[in-house]
Amino acid sequence: KDAATLTDQEIAASLGGETDEVKSSIASLRAIGSVSENGNPLEIAERLLNESESAARSNDFTRANDFALRAYLEGIEPLEPKMRANLPGFVEEIESLMINYRSSIQKHESIAKIESQKKEILGKLGEVKRLFEETKMSAGVAFGAAFSIFLREGFEAILIIVILISILRAMNQPQAIRWVHFGWTAAVAVGIAAWFASGILLSMSGLSRELMEGAISLFAVAVLVYVGFWLHRYAEMKRWRAFLESKLKAGLSKGSYLALAVVAFMAVFREAFEVVLFLRAIWIDLDSSGQNVAS
Repeated sequence: KDAATLTDQEIAASLGGETDEVKSSIASLRAIGSVSENGNPLEIAERLLNESESAARSNDFTRANDFALRAYLEGIEPLEPKMRANLPGFVEEIESLMINYRSSIQKHESIAKIESQKKEILGKLGEVKRLFEETKMSAGVAFGAAFSIFLREGFEAILIIVILISILRAMNQPQAIRWVHFGWTAAVAVGIAAWFASGILLSMSGLSRELMEGAISLFAVAVLVYVGFWLHRYAEMKRWRAFLESKLKAGLSKGSYLALAVVAFMAVFREAFEVVLFLRAIWIDLDSSGQNVAS
């Protein structure tokens, strides 16, 4: 709250005066606490590296290291999957250059060496930027990719819903069918919300994304382990259908339709979530004209 409402001079006064240490702390606070930027990640990395060098020239090596770390987390790390897929070896080279650059800052080495390392990194980022521009996805290719994703994931979701409804119709349970429809429509609505939320995720700071990615990865591991054992038990389609019928009959005998809605919701939301992830990756890979068409 103080950082958002007080001037640098007021913050310095509350910390005991405008000493070099206090000024450095305020500068780091402003840098790290700033709102994450939108835009081309490579351009963000270049700007932060330039600010890192400027801070080092002012003998503010703590702030210089902060800028260097942000340059990697906010400008380079988000593009690593695409670089690994399209530019083999580039990720390792850039990571090595960034480690050496930060090491020089932490050791307070000469500005000439820091500047030379920064120029080497910027040269490699410029090469990445040029290669990315040559391989940008066109609007037509993006449409085809998005269509195939919707078709594939949608077919998987519909297959499960059709099985549920066919069993319920055979059992003459129209009331239960309405709950199935409620479940899958709710999943579609949540999936649409997830698309907009994915844009918010992209605007988060690099550190926040790293923490969220770690948490999601741990959750995904737990889910995959559970689903793996579950699928192993019900791998055969005949046993899968018998399993569904037994669960449905047990649920309906108790008058519980909520379980049906949950099954339908999870079946569709899983596919909707995958669609969101794939579409967001396609959106990032589109050139500006393609994004305007999609918008």
